[in-house]
Amino acid sequence: MDNKSYIDDDQPINQDSRMYTSYQVIIVVISVLILLMNGLCLVALNRTHNTPAVARFLSSALLVFDFITNLLYTVRKTVSDGRINLTVQFLAIGWSFLAYVNIAVMSVERLIVFQWPNFYLRRVTCARCRLIAFTIWVVYIIAWTLESGSCTLLFETETKIRVCFRHVVLRYVVVTFPLSALISCCCLAKILIIIRTQANKLKEGGRIVRNHKSTIVVMFCCINYVITMVMYVVIMLFTLRDNLKRRILLELLMIVNGLVDTSVYVLWYKECRLELLKLLAKLFPGLNRNVEKLRIKVFNIAVGNDSQT
Repeated sequence: MDNKSYIDDDQPINQDSRMYTSYQVIIVVISVLILLMNGLCLVALNRTHNTPAVARFLSSALLVFDFITNLLYTVRKTVSDGRINLTVQFLAIGWSFLAYVNIAVMSVERLIVFQWPNFYLRRVTCARCRLIAFTIWVVYIIAWTLESGSCTLLFETETKIRVCFRHVVLRYVVVTFPLSALISCCCLAKILIIIRTQANKLKEGGRIVRNHKSTIVVMFCCINYVITMVMYVVIMLFTLRDNLKRRILLELLMIVNGLVDTSVYVLWYKECRLELLKLLAKLFPGLNRNVEKLRIKVFNIAVGNDSQT
């Protein structure tokens, strides 16, 4: 999530300068740990073989957006110059917004899988999905960069830059958040109805979750972002006149949001957990025994469940 420090025009543009050094150090350390976990999970996810290619690509993109957002916010804490600090914040907010856009894209992709399975098998390829997704992301981030970046080019004073940035962010928030949430929730609601109908016909019962892991992951991520969006609105409403408190609460919310996104793949995909454990075993050889145990479980799942729609 984004940490907006542009509401109160009578406060310094660099809110990090108002924070205690001990707090900044703690947040930076936590952020670095989240970045390491996020990066390892990204590598582990792309080493899996049973995850559908499109789902793996879109899920990887979500982890990348979280990684870049956290990285930029961490870097921002080391920048003392107000204008440069705000420029880094411009970039960070844009990448955080892309995560919401990506959730909507993931939800639409999952709906096509269930609503029009034959069309998906015949026409939808990973290459086409990549092209469509990249087009949406590039258009969005270019539009954001041009509009937010123009604030620093058109105005010289920090107050005018902040006011300009406020209008740009509010415009994107009003469009991106509700539209992304609406598309995602509608798609996932329809998917749940389809899955329930199929389960009743085939009498699958408890096999629903096991047979639709990629879809359940998207649902978890969507729920996470809806909750994050609600928490964001609550924080903004109750900290209107306290810019520093808002910054701190939004930073904590950003950290939790990134941690949940990353944990979903490790906790849900056993194969992803296996690949992560194999990476850690290179540093800690004692984990090799656990790797072999988990490998057996993963192979058993793979033999009994070839499809993960």
